[in-house]
Amino acid sequence: MTDIELIDYLNNEGELFKVKSLDIIRDGGTVLIETSRPTFYIHKKNNTLHTAYPPIQDNLIQSDLLEKFIVSQIQKYISNLEVDLKVKKGILQSILK
Repeated sequence: MTDIELIDYLNNEGELFKVKSLDIIRDGGTVLIETSRPTFYIHKKNNTLHTAYPPIQDNLIQSDLLEKFIVSQIQKYISNLEVDLKVKKGILQSILK
C-alpha cells in the first residue's frame, strides 16, 4: 500500500489497526485475521476477504483500499514474526554454545 493509498483509505473509510494473529478455523480452512479493531476472515475456497463469519457474499469486503490495508498489515505481521523468530533462534544458539 502506498502512502497516498493509505491517506485515501484513512480519509474515506478507515481506521488504523494491526494484525494480532492469524489462525485457521476448524471448518476446513477459513482463515481468521484477528486485529486490534475488527476481525476479518479469508474464505477457505476462494480466498476473498470478509468482515464476518461465515464468509458469505453479504459480508464480502468491497473496498480495494481496505483489502490493500489488510494485506499490508498481514505482511507487517509476518515480517515481525520472522524477526522475532530470528531473535529467539539466536537466544537458543547462545544457550547451546
